[in-house]
Amino acid sequence: MADIFQHAVGDSGKAYLDAEALLITDGATSVPVLKANLGNPDVVARLVSRTLLAWIGGQGPRFRAALDYLEGLPKRLERTPVGNPPVRGVVAYLHQNFGAELVDLLALRLLKEPDWPDWKRNSALLYLRNHASASLTEPLIRFASLTTNEQARDLAFDAIVAANDKDLQAKLRAEDVWLRTQKRALPPKLGALMKP
Repeated sequence: MADIFQHAVGDSGKAYLDAEALLITDGATSVPVLKANLGNPDVVARLVSRTLLAWIGGQGPRFRAALDYLEGLPKRLERTPVGNPPVRGVVAYLHQNFGAELVDLLALRLLKEPDWPDWKRNSALLYLRNHASASLTEPLIRFASLTTNEQARDLAFDAIVAANDKDLQAKLRAEDVWLRTQKRALPPKLGALMKP
């Protein structure tokens, strides 16, 4: 199970979803591995652990309902003049029906499903901004560091600032160190948040 967990941490897209499904399906075997990684120094490993432990621990039906809603929405709207699902409407629905239950799930999906259409990605980012918390700062910093979409980076930036995280400087420095190992740099907007 540890190998599958490492695939979940390192993979994205279908490969991630396959690893996630295995970890959830074999919950009894996965739980010790997931619990052991709650203190992992890697932000993605911690987020995968938190999210899947919640899924296995009883949140699965709620998570599945939210994901089904997001997946099915374009089909329900295809015969209407609306076109793409309206971002604010999606955010309002998620808030009304799920409160803040989806914060880890949507943060994880932003990192692991980079091909989400604009409406879905922006809906998730606005939902996360509306439910800003310090636990989301690191995943949002990682997302903002890796995305090539400026609008998405700006929305993530807004959510990071909204969290008012007292440990923001340490988290930005840690991300800067990680990005350097990847031969990358903090985007200028995030870099501007760092104090000398």
